[in-house]
Amino acid sequence: EEEFSTLDHERRMYFLAEKKGMVVGFIRLWNSPHIKEWVVDGVVVHPLHRQKGVGCRLLECAIEKALTAGASSVVAHLSDTNAPTIRLHEKVGFERETAEYLNSFGNPRKNKRGWQWRLRFGKGHNQRVHGKATASRDP
Repeated sequence: EEEFSTLDHERRMYFLAEKKGMVVGFIRLWNSPHIKEWVVDGVVVHPLHRQKGVGCRLLECAIEKALTAGASSVVAHLSDTNAPTIRLHEKVGFERETAEYLNSFGNPRKNKRGWQWRLRFGKGHNQRVHGKATASRDP
């Protein structure tokens, strides 16, 4: 069974999945002051622990933290070539938004191979957190 923990450093939070004292996955969530958005990135799971729910659980932990911190949505910048990551984000409710966006440092981005994806919170938007449907807070 994996254990999950959080490292919180100002605007950046790292969520770790550990099994028997070894890190088997992590994700970063940060509140970007450049684009005034909560951004999830870097979902990384050790190859021997993929397809076991670790990445989904890490993403759900980050989403829950953003929600409790008052976010109205969370964005992710995903490459078209990374089908497993796209499926993971779709599974928890992210929707593809645009190929023209500001990256997390505020620089314009027009990417032929990547898109900005968004998970919205608030009235009329629900998502799955920790395997159960939850109604999001109203903004």
